[in-house]
Amino acid sequence: MQSTVQDYWSIWKQYVLQGVVQEDILPPALMQSWRRCVSLGLDPYGEPGFEEITHATSTSVSQQLLSLVRPAMEDLHQFVEGSECVVVFADAEALLVDMVGDPATQKELEHLGLSVGASWSEERQGANALALALHESFPMQLNGAMHYRAALHPLYTSAAPVHDLLGQTVGVLAVIGRHEHSHPHTLGYYRR
Repeated sequence: MQSTVQDYWSIWKQYVLQGVVQEDILPPALMQSWRRCVSLGLDPYGEPGFEEITHATSTSVSQQLLSLVRPAMEDLHQFVEGSECVVVFADAEALLVDMVGDPATQKELEHLGLSVGASWSEERQGANALALALHESFPMQLNGAMHYRAALHPLYTSAAPVHDLLGQTVGVLAVIGRHEHSHPHTLGYYRR
């Protein structure tokens, strides 16, 4: 895993400094996300954007949906407990609605915008699994330098979209933690 993290860092560095990357070296969805980040004018070395919305007005997620999602979040956290991570649910616009997890990790990640009401959209945080899972409507996992913003390189983000009975995306369920605790099987927990 460490060599992969180093490889992505080299690829990321080449992209942000020179604007080029060898074709087919990155997953297509990630490459498209990085290109959107450049188009948006995001500074890869800048701090993640903070746009907290008051909880009462932040989202159209119903209390009924939250009552269904929260037990799944707690179950998911039990699976990964002890791995210093946070389980989050964000709405279809990538606004964080709820989170459970290791309190020390939550506190540590607050400075990166990991708090209820914060936006983890691509426009605010750059490439991350929450935004990509929503954009692609498919589970995603990013580790280290796969994230566009350097501030997120110490992390992994693993996320899967949540759909209603009609197939409409209503949010995203994610696990966020330090990249050294990343595991490729994290996405498998979402299938439960």
